[in-house]
Amino acid sequence: MKRALTAAGVFALGAVAYGMYQLAYEVKRLEDELIALNRSIAQEREAVEVMKAEWTYLTRPDRLQARVNRHLSLAPPPPHRILALSGLPPRPEEAVVEGWGVISIPDPNAPPAPQAKPFPENLPLPVADPPVGALAAMDLATAERGR
Repeated sequence: MKRALTAAGVFALGAVAYGMYQLAYEVKRLEDELIALNRSIAQEREAVEVMKAEWTYLTRPDRLQARVNRHLSLAPPPPHRILALSGLPPRPEEAVVEGWGVISIPDPNAPPAPQAKPFPENLPLPVADPPVGALAAMDLATAERGR
């Protein structure tokens, strides 16, 4: 009996030592992974800062103005090209404003647009699903009745 207890103790001690050995290497591996992730995060943050600096440099007003002058050749309109609102022609009566200043004039020769079918009045209305909490309460009530 004493030998079995001693053997069990030696076995338990060996198992604990092996477990501690494995745990130490697992912790070391996780620490290395954490260091690598922190290094990667630092590199990404640095890359983001570099991109912000590049964006700031590229969107400087003096740089943009120079590129506009070189590539677009924009100039203010001459005074004789500027009209008062009263000088504009009137909008056609059939014109439809579709949003953001888009105006469409329907073609009088186009066929009429198809009309939507009316909703039948004798169809039953769909029933809304009960809220999730109500379903849980119904399930609980059903379970209580089943006991």
